[in-house]
Amino acid sequence: MDTLSEIVSEMNCFVRHAYPDFVTSSSPNARLSEIPIFVFHTINPQSFELQLSYLQCNGYRTINADELYAYLTNDIPIPPKTILLAFDDGRRSVWEYGYPLLLKYGFTAVVFIIPGYTVEQTVICPTSEPINGEALLSWEEIEIMHKSGLVDIQSHSLYHHKVFTSDRLIGFLDEDTIQPIYDQVMPYGFEPEYLASPPECFFGMPIYESASLMEGKGYYVGDVQLQSSCIRFYQEHVKGNGSVKSRRKEMMRFAKHHKMQRNGSSYYSTAQDTSLAILKDLSLSKEMIENRLGKPVNHLCYPNCLYSELSTKLSMEAGYLTNFCGCIPGKPANKKGDNPYRCVRLKNDFIFRLPGEGRVSLLSIIESKIKRRLKGDKGF
Repeated sequence: MDTLSEIVSEMNCFVRHAYPDFVTSSSPNARLSEIPIFVFHTINPQSFELQLSYLQCNGYRTINADELYAYLTNDIPIPPKTILLAFDDGRRSVWEYGYPLLLKYGFTAVVFIIPGYTVEQTVICPTSEPINGEALLSWEEIEIMHKSGLVDIQSHSLYHHKVFTSDRLIGFLDEDTIQPIYDQVMPYGFEPEYLASPPECFFGMPIYESASLMEGKGYYVGDVQLQSSCIRFYQEHVKGNGSVKSRRKEMMRFAKHHKMQRNGSSYYSTAQDTSLAILKDLSLSKEMIENRLGKPVNHLCYPNCLYSELSTKLSMEAGYLTNFCGCIPGKPANKKGDNPYRCVRLKNDFIFRLPGEGRVSLLSIIESKIKRRLKGDKGF
């Protein structure tokens, strides 16, 4: 999501009443009648420590995902001033900065990892040193944090999938379009091949319109020969030549001409294919983490907070007890008796809107957020 889209999305959350009372009210109930869930991605150590200090000074306590589920389903009472801290993707700053600060302040957190891209140890490879992005946690780091009892490891799906959804060509993989592996759009089922070689080997690969697999829109598999031809043409004739715009124009011309010369082997998934793909992704992610850590994995966080009725149904079938989402219009909070498959979450900026000494204004949070995004700072 680009900067402008992110800002517009957050403004829409306010307009559509998707934020709880403590965020929008000038004098909220100091005890809280819900459990706020705050989401992080990359951890900024200075900011995160300020947030934990604010929580500690004002008497807040953290819980794990099992405790949240028990509260929502009325199994256990939760004391006032209870919150949950959630880290998406399992980026390495969780190990470098987040975990030491959790130890220092005695708080817990839930880390949603992507097991399909998790490596044994942090080494230089496509997952631990992604181009244009932050390294992912290794199993070694994950196991240490899990054994501490402070970090609850749960599922963020197997591959954090974004899949092609149509034959509309929008670009090509190269040094200007490559993303961290957990955000890289690629053909469905291509992950093992992509992991086996440096990303540069695939420069020239066609990129089509895409969406999260969890949105249930199905997937499009492009022509294999077209993909191979585009990669070869890029490597032999386009790489390093001219401007970004001219390279894209030349690749687009080649791809369209090549596509017209053959019938191709492209196809769209059926409804059954799509269901099986989602179920396989969710089931394998759960199984891999459970086998590795020897603990139940009952909770799923949707990649980019994108989901569908189909993915919800299949997550139940896979054995998940909760689904973590983003903001949901008309559902500003997580309260006792709520649907556990629609757990709403807030950006961590709003920690400083929790009732307490040192609480800051909503306007200052929004201004700070916009300034950071305009500067390209994606920390926390």
